[in-house]
Amino acid sequence: YLPWVSQIYEWPTYIQHKEYDTIEVTMKGGTIFKAAPAINYNVISDSVSSIFETFRRGLPDIEDGFLKTCMLESFRSTAGEFTPDSLLMNRQLFETIVRERFIAQVKPKGFLLAQLTSNLTPPPALVESFTLKNKAVQNAQTEENRVKISIAQANQKIATARGDSAELVIRAQSESKAYELQHMYRDWE
Repeated sequence: YLPWVSQIYEWPTYIQHKEYDTIEVTMKGGTIFKAAPAINYNVISDSVSSIFETFRRGLPDIEDGFLKTCMLESFRSTAGEFTPDSLLMNRQLFETIVRERFIAQVKPKGFLLAQLTSNLTPPPALVESFTLKNKAVQNAQTEENRVKISIAQANQKIATARGDSAELVIRAQSESKAYELQHMYRDWE
């Protein structure tokens, strides 16, 4: 090391945190979601010299250049495979695929991803329609339950009426039998 000729670059190998500005990602079908991704990563210590040789920049420039580009590509390529409904129902799968794609791009260059958070938000109109759809399903289930309750109550009334009817028939038969026996007894006297 010669201070007047050489420069020393220091690279942290502990976990770094980077939050990116909001980006737009287009789902299959054209619906646009917003994401404000954040990553926790670290530099593989054995790869520091290779990273420097490849990028010739400091870590902040790499975060805003290479890592950001990889992250955007991971989000955009994955988003194109999901419809808005499938994304809302499978958000964890979406984030897993984004993470795997990001790792596949950055690990060979000397970076390890510890965590990736998407902070994904659907458009307000989609949230509203999804909410209305869920309410409609709940209302339909409520009505279906009311019909089932009405049928059960009607069946209960029918069963009660049959029981009452059977009781009346048995009573009438026994009264008839009693009447017959009384008349037979009178006739013997």
